[in-house]
Amino acid sequence: LKAGKYRLLVNDVYGCVKRDSVIVPQYSKVSVSLNKVDSVSCFGYSDGKIFTTTQGGTGFYRWLWSSNPPQFTDSAVGLKVGLYRLKVNDNYGCADSINVSVFEPDSMWVKVSQNRYSMKGEVLPVRCQVFPQQAYRYLWEPKTVFGNYDRVMDPNIRMQNSARIRITIT
Repeated sequence: LKAGKYRLLVNDVYGCVKRDSVIVPQYSKVSVSLNKVDSVSCFGYSDGKIFTTTQGGTGFYRWLWSSNPPQFTDSAVGLKVGLYRLKVNDNYGCADSINVSVFEPDSMWVKVSQNRYSMKGEVLPVRCQVFPQQAYRYLWEPKTVFGNYDRVMDPNIRMQNSARIRITIT
């Protein structure tokens, strides 16, 4: 029935009449909307998050995410890259849904190269290539290998002596 006031008139076989009325209320529609998506921080991680807001409807809400395992709140966490569906129901079964994508950055790989072996005391160039190419920060350690440099923010360095090095790329 549509919302509104309805009158009821009942006559029985003896001519008795009973009158009554009923009001069918108009409830607001349940509605879910997207607030924010935190996509996956690194390739292959499962740390994505989706935040939503639910309004309208009647009574309490029931949320169901298509994640594995399913989640039952207005936000979903621990997500990997993919498409997720949220379905929201109110007390009367009225529903709304939303589809949200979680993304991840491209996979990254690193190639460190040196043209030849070093002689004791010789200074050799070392080159670091990172793909996909973009602006990265390079931290070369230990600092004793690089003379006076504490931190070199360059993918290409000149290394003194042969040593084991660590490069942190952010």
